Amino acid sequence: ISGDSNSSNNTLALLLSKLFDSNSVTQVLGDNYRIWNKKSPVWKSLTSLNPRANNLFQFVNDVLALIHGKNVVAPHYDKDTGVLNHMMEMQTNDVIIVSGVHTLYSKVLCRKMDLSIYLKVDETLYQYFKLQRGGKYNNLFKIDLLGTEDKENQLDRRKLDIKKYITPQKQQADIIFSLMPVNSNLLNSDKEPSLKLKVS
Repeated sequence: ISGDSNSSNNTLALLLSKLFDSNSVTQVLGDNYRIWNKKSPVWKSLTSLNPRANNLFQFVNDVLALIHGKNVVAPHYDKDTGVLNHMMEMQTNDVIIVSGVHTLYSKVLCRKMDLSIYLKVDETLYQYFKLQRGGKYNNLFKIDLLGTEDKENQLDRRKLDIKKYITPQKQQADIIFSLMPVNSNLLNSDKEPSLKLKVS
């Protein structure tokens, strides 16, 4: 499952995992393969959407190993603290669900997947979620601010990387889920919009 960092691909992965017995599922999160901690000065020139900000070599190798029946020792990134705090063992399993912004970036990995999904969020809805701080979507749609950097500037900065590195992954997807507002006029009001999901 791939999509932008705020498309809730990890949430969808968690929901799908509940369709199976918990002992038969291994979930791999691409977020765990970030190279630098949240406070690193490298984020002044990179966003987490840039492949260079993530250890995709280990990510791909770990997923391939799990697919081929091998256990792996993988990193763990704490999203609350922004720190790579420990390594953890992941067991191979009957069902392996992989989610993250670069899940469909490697064509080698895509060829090994039984089903690939891309989550696309309507642009106006995407910005609405990004700019809503402290609302009900705060845990699903986050924006990484650099000090006092303006939110709008951060959105523009990430937009370039979305277009270059994330959106092209749709070409590798078997299914594309599009999330869009039913009543887009509410995006500029204090009321929360209703949402609908389109499958293509």
